[in-house]
Amino acid sequence: MSVSEIIGPKPNSNTVFKFITYSMIHFIYGDDNFRSLEALKKIEIDFIRNYGDFNIEKISGEGLKSDSLGSKIQALPFLGDKRLIIIDNLLTSGTKDEKDKIYKTIQSAPETTDLVFFEDKQPDRRESIFKYLDKLPHKQFFPQLDDFGLRKWIMGHIEQNNFKISNPACARLISYVGTDLFRLKNELARLIDFARSNDRDQIEDYDVDELVEPNNNYKIFDLTDAIAQRNIHKAILVLHAFRKSGEDNYRIFNLIVHQIRTMLIINDLSGKLTADQIAKESGIHPFVVKKTLASLRNFSGDDLEKMYLRLEDIDWKAKTGAADIAVTTELLIVDFCGK
Repeated sequence: MSVSEIIGPKPNSNTVFKFITYSMIHFIYGDDNFRSLEALKKIEIDFIRNYGDFNIEKISGEGLKSDSLGSKIQALPFLGDKRLIIIDNLLTSGTKDEKDKIYKTIQSAPETTDLVFFEDKQPDRRESIFKYLDKLPHKQFFPQLDDFGLRKWIMGHIEQNNFKISNPACARLISYVGTDLFRLKNELARLIDFARSNDRDQIEDYDVDELVEPNNNYKIFDLTDAIAQRNIHKAILVLHAFRKSGEDNYRIFNLIVHQIRTMLIINDLSGKLTADQIAKESGIHPFVVKKTLASLRNFSGDDLEKMYLRLEDIDWKAKTGAADIAVTTELLIVDFCGK
């Protein structure tokens, strides 16, 4: 929290007060670049409102030397009380030696200089400078939003525009676009304009179907994840989004096969090894292992084996022409999620 000093003679009716706030260091990082950039923009706007725009400097962290940054930090403001220095991606691009030096340099920053360390990727949490910055009161971390967070963000954005969106439309928009808030903002603007042009004050699911193109990269992960969690509503929603975008039904089916096979492998090893050991033994990415272990709480080994046998049966029937792969895949998802 900033502290203010009043500098000048003992107050009287003619006294002019001058307020100087002590130096503060901001740390903004995370995978959600939309919200992190909004936080950075707010800091700049607040600084300009209080001190003007003469003393803002932006520096790339790539190749930044501690001596150079130290000189900039110690420089006096030009025709003002404060300087704002924004250092971009130092933690993810600078050398360890220089980052260790900068870590020491910034601790003696004068009250006339505020600093912002901005990272658009995940920094190495083991480094001293990260540990120092991450404990500061002005740290802001922006991870990718989950479904609940996305829904809350969409609702908040809609309310700011004095508009409404139905729950089915909100769910469908998330399944089509995913966590890309830049695109979500643009799609919401189009959907609002479209609904208003039709004399409506609410976005409906058929508006999303009409205007929004599904994001296949998001749906691939989301479909297998929804099936693993037995979220039937979300799984069917994403499956339909796949089909709307022209995704091949056999590819969708093979994704499900891959997911169940992965779950069987990890389930077999889970009683004997740790998550890291499972990843090493199976060759499956550690993130996938940890996520799958959480999903396995919903299933027994017997459930998974029966599911895999049914997938083999569907595959044989589809290849021999005895079954429609699209119909049997959807029935399979409904049955599997409902168990």
